[in-house]
Amino acid sequence: MDDPSPYGRCLSRVDVLRTSGPIAVTCAAGSDELDIRGGAHQLALLAENVQRFADDADDGDAMSHLHIDHFPGHDYLDESSEPLVIAFTR
Repeated sequence: MDDPSPYGRCLSRVDVLRTSGPIAVTCAAGSDELDIRGGAHQLALLAENVQRFADDADDGDAMSHLHIDHFPGHDYLDESSEPLVIAFTR
């Protein structure tokens, strides 16, 4: 398993469910599974952001990561959404 430092854990599974409205990202305490639920438009915005990050990631930067956190007026995240950090290891 990868070392998630300085974060608490790595995920083994991500479930994406199309519902309606803003995205809620949830991960039960102690779980290594992530749920992402939201409307088609909002999921497309999230996917574009993650794809852009992956395309732009510097191969030599071990600390390259993307924070996905709600803030007032966020384009696609619900206020109940948990903070998420995405990092790619190569």
